[in-house]
Amino acid sequence: MIFHLFLVVIGLVFLSLGANWLVQSAGFLAVRVGMPPFLIGLTIIGYGTSAPELLVGLHAAAGSHPEIATANIIGSNILNTSWILGMGLCLCPTSCGKKLRYVDAPFMLFCSVWLLSGKYVEVGLLQGGILLGALFLFTFGSYRFSKNNPTEQRLSTKKRWSPPVCVLLLLLGFILLIYGAELFLEGSVRMARLLGVSDVFIGLTLASIGTSLPELATTLAAAMRKQPLLAVGGIIGSNIYNTLGIVGTISLFYPLSFASISSIDFSVMLGLNLLFSGMLIFSPRLGRGLGAMLCSTYCLYLSFLWWSAL
Repeated sequence: MIFHLFLVVIGLVFLSLGANWLVQSAGFLAVRVGMPPFLIGLTIIGYGTSAPELLVGLHAAAGSHPEIATANIIGSNILNTSWILGMGLCLCPTSCGKKLRYVDAPFMLFCSVWLLSGKYVEVGLLQGGILLGALFLFTFGSYRFSKNNPTEQRLSTKKRWSPPVCVLLLLLGFILLIYGAELFLEGSVRMARLLGVSDVFIGLTLASIGTSLPELATTLAAAMRKQPLLAVGGIIGSNIYNTLGIVGTISLFYPLSFASISSIDFSVMLGLNLLFSGMLIFSPRLGRGLGAMLCSTYCLYLSFLWWSAL
């Protein structure tokens, strides 16, 4: 058990460090070309911090543990929209623009609703291609919008790494992500077998929390630096990429089914996304009260999971 726990811890360290280097180096390169904060959050940070989920999901599906992959996606979306977003809002409330309120957040909700179809229909090669195509169109549309609306505040380029250093850290980040995912999955699966818990429970708890550490770190850092749009954009981008990018990529190689995910888990995910999107439609302001509510919701959900397992 101690050795398996050691593998999990080392895997998490590699995942967190690799994602941190990946996100920071890619973000610095994006700043140099003048990308606005929200677009950096939506794409570079949102997609980059989801790299651990992608690598763990691929390793799980390849290793005959597809339920860990699917549960990790659901669990990560729940964690992102509850605890991580809630912590960011508690530190730094923010007001959101019209595109986030009426396009990005509703699209995130639509992606979550689509995931529910995976409970009844297996996601295969064709659906994976469609999902990746939708992700490309959404990313391209966000890029075009940022080009046509250059009035957003841009991040400072002072005290940034040089481009060669950023490229080097990008490569090192990917290497750490690959090995970290392998160590984390191997350790967590062996621990679960000893403890007698299911792959779904691993994915919803241990895997989702572990692979979401980069999102938590970047969200808290953005909030403390008074860049809340970076944090909110990162959460929305991460949830969209979890659905379109990760499910799409894995299903190109291994068919996925969400049949093992309970209706309660889906209801929690959809309810959180609906609450977040609904709040934005009626008011652009996201305050500490909403943040505290989201954090409390995740604590209750996590307690329910442990109670059910025991």
